[in-house]
Amino acid sequence: MPILVILGSRDLPGSVLQGKRIHLQIPRSEPNLIEGADHILGLSRAVEFNTKVMDFLNKVGRLKTASDRRIA
Repeated sequence: MPILVILGSRDLPGSVLQGKRIHLQIPRSEPNLIEGADHILGLSRAVEFNTKVMDFLNKVGRLKTASDRRIA
């Protein structure tokens, strides 16, 4: 499953490190750094955050195979 890991460059160092660890431990995860953003990315950089999320969702949607679309 594709996972988007978004980090803010102005977040606390421990949070940035944890985000990087999460990325390294999850296959197909995609890291993304928003320069100048703090911990609350959706508020401090709402337009950039929303754009990155929508771009990722659109990309993932194009990558889905027929088997991924099946509903259990």
